[in-house]
Amino acid sequence: MNIEEKIEKVTKRDNDVHHIFKKLLNNQSVFLSHEEIIDLIYLKREYSDNVSVSGRNKSDIISPAKMLIATNYGILIIEEGFKEISSDYYGYKIKDVYYNNISSIELDIALLIGEFKINTINNQDALIKFKTAEYYAEFEKFIEMVREKLIERCMT
Repeated sequence: MNIEEKIEKVTKRDNDVHHIFKKLLNNQSVFLSHEEIIDLIYLKREYSDNVSVSGRNKSDIISPAKMLIATNYGILIIEEGFKEISSDYYGYKIKDVYYNNISSIELDIALLIGEFKINTINNQDALIKFKTAEYYAEFEKFIEMVREKLIERCMT
């Protein structure tokens, strides 16, 4: 799947994708104004078991949605908040890690749980946990793109 197809897959989803994720991918946000998206991974939010409340399914969010965007400058890590918030613009975290600040990346898997870790020069690590059965191939490709950019930075 190419990057345009990945972006469309995320932006065309209905209510289960946080509004800021769609804005970032549609270049409607200052965060990507001069950056080119090289690759992305969208991790869907996870719910506990569905329990019917007032005629509709309702369950607690046990893991918020996350998105990793590799650009020509670095990696953006976006995570929605755990609480439902009425405004589409609040309740998320963004971490921007530039390639020249990355000291190492790790992909660690054990059975069905994986971890993607970015270590930085300043020891401000980022850790993303994921289900290997659903996302492992995407993380492998993502790491390949990130490594290419890291190697490019080292060669210049």
